[in-house]
Amino acid sequence: MELKRVRLYAWLSLGAALVMLSLALLFALTLSYQTYRDGEGRGLHVLSQFVSSPMKGKNLAITSPFDKGLNYYDRDSDRKLIEEMMVRYYLELRYSFISDQTEMMRRWGWSSPLRRISTRRIHEKVVGNDLEERIRKKNGDIETVNILNITPNSGANQYSITMQINKIAASGQFESKVYKMVVGFRYNDVYKSFFREPVNPYGFYINYIDEDIDSKKVSDN
Repeated sequence: MELKRVRLYAWLSLGAALVMLSLALLFALTLSYQTYRDGEGRGLHVLSQFVSSPMKGKNLAITSPFDKGLNYYDRDSDRKLIEEMMVRYYLELRYSFISDQTEMMRRWGWSSPLRRISTRRIHEKVVGNDLEERIRKKNGDIETVNILNITPNSGANQYSITMQINKIAASGQFESKVYKMVVGFRYNDVYKSFFREPVNPYGFYINYIDEDIDSKKVSDN
């Protein structure tokens, strides 16, 4: 009787060990696959812990180790929507300005949201040689961004953009200019930022910008 009980416990232990081994293997394969897919940069992987409220986009949470193929990402409207949102966010940070030095240092500084979604070279174009001095010189100015058109370029991680920048100088003078530009982006784990309010959990970053295409002044009153 005692021998049967020992054998039963042995079989139960073996079964439990096999189950745990299978679960550990599945977890390792899932983690490895997700890491590989992140490295490939094929689309955004928005995990549930970064979504503060339920969202309607059925493709936002990709946690399965089973891939749906390249064609799936080509038709992934949620991913494209987030990419457009990030581009708009970047342009707003880059070109808008309010007369508050502390706020502008927070937006443009070396640990700023603008820095976390763009390469160092792209960011330095905004910062210049002396960021604090640049902000002081613009004291009293207000600049707002109005994106008139934003269109993805076929076959490339780029957007063609028509954007209007409105400026009210401290003197009260108003000026408005329209710019046509191209903004390029990529993905890299290095750019992922996880904070209390996630700035960029996607690894999305701006790596190219041509901002001098066909700019024209609309009004100068």
